[in-house]
Amino acid sequence: MHALKTKEVPIAEIIGKSDFNMREELDKELVVQYKENLSIIVDENPIKIYDTPSGLILYDGFHRLAAARQLNWTEIKAIVKKGSVQDAYTAACLANLNHGKPLSREERKKAIKEYIKLKVKLSNVLIANDVGVSDETIRRYRNELLAEGDIEPQEKRRGADGKTYTKPASTNVEPEAEPEPEPDPFTEWFSEHVFCGDALKVMPTLELKFDLAIIDPPYGITAEDWDLKNKHELLTFTRRWLNQVLLLLKPTGRLYVFWSRKYMFELKPLFDEILNEYPITFGGIIVWTFTNVQSMPDSRKRLKLSWEPIFHYYGSESSDLIFDKTEITGKKWKGEEQSDSWKFAIPQSNFKDKRVHPTQKPLELYRRIIRQSTHTGESVISPFAGSGTTGHAALLEERNFCLIEKNPDYVELIEKRLRPVWKERNSENE
Repeated sequence: MHALKTKEVPIAEIIGKSDFNMREELDKELVVQYKENLSIIVDENPIKIYDTPSGLILYDGFHRLAAARQLNWTEIKAIVKKGSVQDAYTAACLANLNHGKPLSREERKKAIKEYIKLKVKLSNVLIANDVGVSDETIRRYRNELLAEGDIEPQEKRRGADGKTYTKPASTNVEPEAEPEPEPDPFTEWFSEHVFCGDALKVMPTLELKFDLAIIDPPYGITAEDWDLKNKHELLTFTRRWLNQVLLLLKPTGRLYVFWSRKYMFELKPLFDEILNEYPITFGGIIVWTFTNVQSMPDSRKRLKLSWEPIFHYYGSESSDLIFDKTEITGKKWKGEEQSDSWKFAIPQSNFKDKRVHPTQKPLELYRRIIRQSTHTGESVISPFAGSGTTGHAALLEERNFCLIEKNPDYVELIEKRLRPVWKERNSENE
């Protein structure tokens, strides 16, 4: 296996073969968005190239390369691998399928079929694992390719155990699979609302504007692999996601950011610096208290820690907060939800709101934020989705939402969490 190399590559030497991009055409709006922050985007996510006997062939980063060319860059940061043109094409199929701007149904089918042609000697199960579909889907697509004459029957195929298996000649043509079940409407719905990927890469591809953003980002207080390890790293990362989130927020929208006591005094000045460029106002800090889990201080000279801050901001055109349970007359404010001090227990393994993520927030806390900040049918974004609490709360409150989560294991957890809620809500609406 060749080691990966990252280096500045002359753009004039890069070959961007149009047939390596499985999309019908480049998204011009996405290219424009990339141009605005291209240095940051490419630094975080370099384009990917195969160094082949036929030249430097691009296999991942068509929109980024187009943006660089429009900006008249002469060089661009790239990860370079040694290999063949076929290696580059194979990698391009997987890159198009696994990240970047989502493919349409037909584009996705094309990419999968191209991958089958390249890996025709592999078993259906192995190919399915590579492209993220069922082996029945691969079986069906393989039959179509056989019928179209695009591939030859394979008497031998390599299985998941690495061994080669021989099929009787009579079974070279794929047997008809069992009647395909009806498409799962939840799966299609889920793919439109939950994105697996780096929030900093996914957010620039979103075209919608949102009424509410609930942000529970890494904030430098855990030992988890995904958390930030020092203040400089934390604030640099925060500045990057904050700029992207604010571009996605409507002027009528609101923003809630969960944060730590440890760095809260560093966060406010950072917000003040950035918010000068956006029509949004600081609405105060909500003190979220919890007595069921109290962090022990590092010294007996300190008190136990039983609260965290939630920073609240509202857009220049936002309307009043919404309170369903009590009424604001202008003379009297009633109820805890109308104050800036909220008490919700941290989820635990023995709760109905079961803890499945190390920094999971209470479902009812999120429901309160959504109820008081949006109306039925409005939209919520959560770029660090974790266990999917925002999606769960939004479903219960009949709001649209977009979740972004980098860890595939948590995306799978979100799918399992939301499926029964979605089915229940839809059965009620029938």
